[in-house]
Amino acid sequence: MLRKSLYLLVFFMPVVLVAQGDHDLILGGTVNVGSSQTTVSYERTVTVNDPNSPFGSRTFTETVEAKGTSSSYGFFPYIGRMVSPELSVGLGVNLSFSTQKPTNSTEAGVSDRIGGYLWLRYTLNPANKLRVYVEPSVGIDRYTGNRFFFRDEATLFDGNSNELGIRIPFGGTYSLSPRLLANFRVGALEFVTGSWSENGGNDSAKYSEIGFRVNPRTIRIGVEFLL
Repeated sequence: MLRKSLYLLVFFMPVVLVAQGDHDLILGGTVNVGSSQTTVSYERTVTVNDPNSPFGSRTFTETVEAKGTSSSYGFFPYIGRMVSPELSVGLGVNLSFSTQKPTNSTEAGVSDRIGGYLWLRYTLNPANKLRVYVEPSVGIDRYTGNRFFFRDEATLFDGNSNELGIRIPFGGTYSLSPRLLANFRVGALEFVTGSWSENGGNDSAKYSEIGFRVNPRTIRIGVEFLL
């Protein structure tokens, strides 16, 4: 499913690049280095085998709250086109590496992230040198390794997860020259839903998160070129 969705995003790239009109092509990228405290609630399916029970094995779902710290390093290139001075559309790629450590544990894990997203930027004051924008996006991500999931806050799960996310970051650009802009964004309204499965095991989970986040993980800085 994730692979098909990524192919779909790539399919739309020519549509963005050949948009009608004499408008600027946008080529840019942002970076992020962050650290944060993480609390995630999710449901986990558990099977219990009790030889003393006349009912045999039983399967039930339990809600688990996972806490820990996370550090991340990311690079987020994007391409797009200006439809009008206020409106731009495009595609972006999420590439990041992170480490997670459960609370009260010496064990740590790592995960890699790769994904893609469609974005639409609305600039509130396009005539100014310093411009403010909102940028709704929808995208998919795949995390390999350990993704914020801890058993009893002591042992890391080893697994992969797929996510669908709707995000609305807030940011701004500053014109360094007619064709070069500095780009920054701080905070985002996010809705994320996904599924996780354990490598070589039977554990799995479905989860969802919604909220407005302002923390080091939501701060990105970079540059973009108007071609």
